[in-house]
This record gives sequence, C-alpha cells and structure tokens, in this order.
Amino acid sequence: MSRNTAKGNEWRNSIYKKWQRGTDEMVEIQHVKHYIEPGINIKLDNEGAEKQILDYLIGSGEIKNVNKLVFEWSFDINKDVRDYMKVLRGLEKTHKLLNVTENHKEKYGKLIEYPASWFPAAFKVFAVKKSDV
Repeated sequence: MSRNTAKGNEWRNSIYKKWQRGTDEMVEIQHVKHYIEPGINIKLDNEGAEKQILDYLIGSGEIKNVNKLVFEWSFDINKDVRDYMKVLRGLEKTHKLLNVTENHKEKYGKLIEYPASWFPAAFKVFAVKKSDV
C-alpha cells in the first residue's frame, strides 16, 4: 500500500496508486466476501479499489445484502467513466441512488474519460436498498 506521507499527511492511501514522496507499507488484504452479511451498511472509500469491490458485490448478487452504501469514486485513479456508469447501472437494480440525478447520469454518460479540468476528481454516491428487493 502506498501512503501519502509527504508533508506529514496521513491520508489518500491506496493499493493502486503510488503517491509521490509517500511511503510503501505491506498490508494483508482480505476479500470483501468475508464481511458481507444481510443488512450490512458499507462506507467504501479506498482510493481506487471501489470498482473491484462493487463489481464483485453486484456481479455475485451480494449487493442485495447491503442495506445502505456510500462510496467515493476516485476518477484520478480510474479515469474511465464507463466503469463508473456500469456500476451505477448495476446498483440501480437493487438500490435507490439518493444523490445521482438524471442530469448527472446524462452528463457523465456522454464521457469516456473524466476530464482533467474537472474538480474534484471524485464523486460520492449514496444508495439505499429498494424495499422490494
């Protein structure tokens, strides 16, 4: 794991992105499947591994066990907006996206890569399980 420790920082740690002037640490990674149980609430902010975790949860059907979910999609690590949109479409089958408007989906859906000029290079998504799932 790369830790952004420049200037005394202790934030923006990632297993995917190497931070300049940061330090590397060995960490043990556990698969998310070991922690999913019915009714779980998840706050997912891990600087780049969101896609892999959400792909697993949606693809395996385990997402149905998640009651509430908030995650931050880090476009500075994965600039491919199609990955983000695929996750949103998958989540919409089981969850209501509380802060993702039709305008947001239309705006992002026209993109392939997140523009470098847009700030911040992240978007937080809040979702709750639909009652009929």
